[in-house]
Amino acid sequence: SLAVESTGAQPLAITGLAASPNGSLVAVGGRKQVLLYDASSLAFLGVLPFPEGDVKTVRFSRNAKLLLAGGGRGAKNGRVVLWDVATAKRVGELGDEFDQVLAADVTADQRLVALGGPQKVVRLVRTADGQVEAEIRKHTDWITAVEFSPDGTVVATASDDGKVRLWARKDGAKIKEWDAHPS
Repeated sequence: SLAVESTGAQPLAITGLAASPNGSLVAVGGRKQVLLYDASSLAFLGVLPFPEGDVKTVRFSRNAKLLLAGGGRGAKNGRVVLWDVATAKRVGELGDEFDQVLAADVTADQRLVALGGPQKVVRLVRTADGQVEAEIRKHTDWITAVEFSPDGTVVATASDDGKVRLWARKDGAKIKEWDAHPS
């Protein structure tokens, strides 16, 4: 059973949505909170507070043990928060962005988080100590989607310039680029 605060939920505009890989939970992000629901019964399970601001992205780890939420306050701050799904305890706070985190993902081994947003930079941040391991500074517009390959060796990104890009995680080298919506 999930040990989540069951009071304090506020009505919200949905700004992030994720289903756990095992299909048991749904996380709904909004203003200053993530709401958790049982996917089978649709029963409300509780609230994970996100006082950092508005949640812009939510994602479960591939083994469904961590829940990640990214967001913040526009033109002020951005963070990624990690919770242990079984206990609903915060286990990490990553990033010290100057604007909201719009996109984030965690590697399958839960060692790295990739985050991106209006700053046009993808940061790879270590979960153990919050240090930036690498940056990809080759985007020309806001980063709106980030995802690691299953083995964690490739980072896929999408940005407001309509491009999808694949990067080698190790050295940030561009592997491939294409238009998301060719005309």
